[in-house]
Amino acid sequence: MRVIFSSDEFNVSDGDFVFGDSDGTPEFVFSGGDDVFYGEDGPYQYGAVGDAYALDRTDRGGNDTFYGGDFAGSFSDGPAPNVTALVPIFNVRGAVTFIGDAIFMTDGSTGGRDYAQGGVNSNNLFIGDASDADGLARGGNDTLMGGDAGWSEPRGRGLTAATRQSDSTAFNVLIGDFAEAGGRGPTTREVIFELPSPKGGQDSIVGGDAWAYNSDAGVSNVLIGDAYALGALAKAGDDTVRGGTATASDATASAYNIIVGDAFFMTDGSRGGRDALYGGNVVVTSDSGDGYAINLMSGDNITMDDGARGGADFMVGGSARSVVTDGKEIAAAINLMAGDTFSVRGSDVDFGRDTMVGGSGTGDGYAINVMFGDIGASDAGGLPFPFPFFGQNGAISLAGLDGSTSRGSYNPDFHFAADKLTGGNGNAMNYLVGDAEFISSDSTGGDDTLFAGDGYSSTMYGDSLGLAGKGGNDKLYSGKGNDDMWGDAQKMGESADGGADRFYFGVKNGDDTIHDFRVGDKDKIDLSAFSGLSPDFKNFASLKASGRLEQVSDGVVLHLDLADKASDHNTVLIVGVDLDELVKASFAFG
Repeated sequence: MRVIFSSDEFNVSDGDFVFGDSDGTPEFVFSGGDDVFYGEDGPYQYGAVGDAYALDRTDRGGNDTFYGGDFAGSFSDGPAPNVTALVPIFNVRGAVTFIGDAIFMTDGSTGGRDYAQGGVNSNNLFIGDASDADGLARGGNDTLMGGDAGWSEPRGRGLTAATRQSDSTAFNVLIGDFAEAGGRGPTTREVIFELPSPKGGQDSIVGGDAWAYNSDAGVSNVLIGDAYALGALAKAGDDTVRGGTATASDATASAYNIIVGDAFFMTDGSRGGRDALYGGNVVVTSDSGDGYAINLMSGDNITMDDGARGGADFMVGGSARSVVTDGKEIAAAINLMAGDTFSVRGSDVDFGRDTMVGGSGTGDGYAINVMFGDIGASDAGGLPFPFPFFGQNGAISLAGLDGSTSRGSYNPDFHFAADKLTGGNGNAMNYLVGDAEFISSDSTGGDDTLFAGDGYSSTMYGDSLGLAGKGGNDKLYSGKGNDDMWGDAQKMGESADGGADRFYFGVKNGDDTIHDFRVGDKDKIDLSAFSGLSPDFKNFASLKASGRLEQVSDGVVLHLDLADKASDHNTVLIVGVDLDELVKASFAFG
């Protein structure tokens, strides 16, 4: 017989840790009540669990709701929260804590559809279902909302001037389903789930925003779709995760978002979900305001170990928009995105077929997009966290590439996935890498598709910056800006084999450069977009006779301006190629 708990309301005060239904493990099968918790305003620490200490058998959690208080949590209890404090997860001290269903879930228990909302200027740790889970536990479809920093209109109208004019901060750690499970802590970075394994729910996670109207405001969000760690055949849910936005009027607003689709660590046959990730945006509404958003985004995890499988994820970087355009304000969004992971510590892994879109810049807003289709670092062990792409001066770093073997302590045998990357538009600079920063000698790049976007400029690498293995057969599409294109890699090792890459150009393509066109690799320049627009592009013979192919010291210039075939605008420089090397098979026409 199933017992159904009543639905109750609780006021949670400083020092409280409240259970909605039972602080023990009921000996009967039950369904939790739909409880509501109201946290106290002020610099207090407290927590709540939606249902019971433990759910087992076929217990079901209730659909619980938690509202955290404004100014709640303590930022002075222990060290300031940061990424390293997440090892283990509960080193995030002083937080207002809400766990949707139980401390522990096992057997065939199922979490409820819980909702948690952080208060303004608060420090929050929300976990959708349970702290620990094993067996056939199933996470519910939860909604977690981080607390904002600063006061948006009209919410702050009743505050005193002193309160509104003081600087504001908020910190949120939001985890869709579980923190730890299976009895081994995350400090080992090993298997967390025991067999049979839990499954995450389809969660919605939204980071807190920063609102700077009369004073500076900054928010930091760590947003994880399913768990701190997944292992042993655990299946992640299909989650939607959104970073916090920075909105500035008369002050500076900043939003820092770490957005992970599935887990910080994945290993031993765990499977990523089909997640949708969105970076935080920036909006500046006054010439006396500045706004920044930095988004570190990974479709599946931060570290991937043996047997893990990435999901097919969809990711969109944050955009920057300035309402005023007098150049006095700053609106900037920086997006560092990896389709699957930022570090691989094993060789038996599978990557997902991911789709990534960069953020755009509007008005005086600017976006920088750095996108890796699979690994946001080398395939041979990774690079320092969290910004592996840049050297100290902000330029792309190729230091340490030996061009022939693995960069790390082992030489993995990866077959990278076929990903789709699109750069941002407007005031955007795009760096698109089809697979990884470096591909080792036994690995093979995926057949990726890269679109430059219509931004300032795009730099595109079909496979990697450094290649010692085999490149994929990639497709690279030019945009309206000035684009630099490598079908394979910027640096090729002695053992490297390039793929048969295809470069696409359209009308008003800007001034582009192909840096590694190789006739022997069956590379091809596709001009089908010009079909019917000029007889010069009917076939290779007409193109060659038109005079649009010009030999220069650096290679061959292809003139694509329809109005003036000799124009220095709308060109493609094919580096290192002689005109007589180009043959009919080097081009494709409509």
